Amino acid sequence: MNVVSSRLVLHIAIGSIASMACECVEVPQNIARREAAVVFSGTVVRIEHLKIIDFIDRATGKPGKGPPDLDDDTIVTFDVAGLWKGPRISTVKVYSVSRPSMCTGYRFQQGREYVVYATRDINQDADEIRRYSNGVYIYSIGRPCPLRIRTDVGSELRLLGKSHAPQRGRD
Repeated sequence: MNVVSSRLVLHIAIGSIASMACECVEVPQNIARREAAVVFSGTVVRIEHLKIIDFIDRATGKPGKGPPDLDDDTIVTFDVAGLWKGPRISTVKVYSVSRPSMCTGYRFQQGREYVVYATRDINQDADEIRRYSNGVYIYSIGRPCPLRIRTDVGSELRLLGKSHAPQRGRD
């Protein structure tokens, strides 16, 4: 093998390893349920961006403010439809990193329904969410991938079985 071929093979191998580093293997439902502090189905009703930055709009050249393109720390508020684990509340807030530079994020969409398995684990580096720590769940802090988030709600509901209805007015 000549030097050019060796370098090409090396670049392909490194590229493959780098791309594999951010692929998440989904946590099985039974393990996610056991490890979660809360398991619920609900619709995203609000996404609050914790960091707002100044930027120049590429299309117009005008200054503006908005969330960062990478590592957009958010608090996502859900209107709860059903609960399998955790307090019987009608609203749940989850910390999430949208458009992560590493592998631990998830981009929720407003108005979309999800089944979420989340924990209360907050590590020492999560200063920006400490002010929300009462009542906010975390889905991936300290983990290489989210505990479990499902958009195929019907299939996941069949796996989970009968849910508890939230008690409105408890939050």
